[in-house]
Amino acid sequence: MDAMAEIRQTFFEECADGLRELDTALAALAKNETEPDTANVAFRAVHSIKGGAASFSLSDLSHFAHLFEVALDELRSKRAEPTPEFLGVATRAAQVLRDLTDAAKNDTLPDERRMLDTVEELKPLTGEKGAGIARYWSGEEIVESDDGMEGLEFTPVGIDFADILGSVPESVFRVTFRPMPELYQNANEASRLIRDCLALGTGTVSCDTSELPAFADMDPEGAYLTWTIELTTRANEQGVREVFEFAEWDCELTVELCEDVGEAGDPAIDAAFASLLLQIQSGSNASSFEPEPEEEREDA
Repeated sequence: MDAMAEIRQTFFEECADGLRELDTALAALAKNETEPDTANVAFRAVHSIKGGAASFSLSDLSHFAHLFEVALDELRSKRAEPTPEFLGVATRAAQVLRDLTDAAKNDTLPDERRMLDTVEELKPLTGEKGAGIARYWSGEEIVESDDGMEGLEFTPVGIDFADILGSVPESVFRVTFRPMPELYQNANEASRLIRDCLALGTGTVSCDTSELPAFADMDPEGAYLTWTIELTTRANEQGVREVFEFAEWDCELTVELCEDVGEAGDPAIDAAFASLLLQIQSGSNASSFEPEPEEEREDA
């Protein structure tokens, strides 16, 4: 089995775990066992499936999970109550989510009618955001109206987009990104997210290795590094956060607007990760690196 097939298999195993957690959380809500985190457990289970499905271009699964996630976000934020009607729709949505996951795993076709019926049930629970997501299934042909301009001739006019883009001021953001083990379990990669962030402008990356244990104590499935990106970009804060949208629940993320880059990072860390940064920016695989022993760094 090649590496991608193994990652895909791991994704579907995680889906099975997430669906079980979702069923347990919905059952608890139906029994009025409203612990503070119950609705959040359901939300995170669906969110993880959405993120992994998007990584594998499983469009039906990712869009349905996204719509379902928005409904559960209404519940966990207490904008909606766990009424029998709401939980009835959520239970049916959970079954459709399971059907779509099985269809993606086995390369078969899901019950489209059942899926579309449940989409219509979810839309009233999700407001304008859900309506936007649900357009994925609309299949409506966009008919252009007659604007009365037929027969008119136009002379092309050249536009210098540099003049337009130059009017948008650049901002400097400090992005602190600490992956959790779940990020890798859900088939996301820290290096890809960092590359996508740097693609918004120009920047530098430093890495905090202070929590990296000795090799003998290291958990192969652990996550120990914290990345700091000093990003100069014309994008706004929301645009920066959108890079991490599918991983937001699998990492600790802060995005701070800065007037300047600030003090330079630890020289030892910057030197050790200089080659790694170049590889991240070029899209190649990161080389292995052994951090300098703590005692030697202190003496330096």
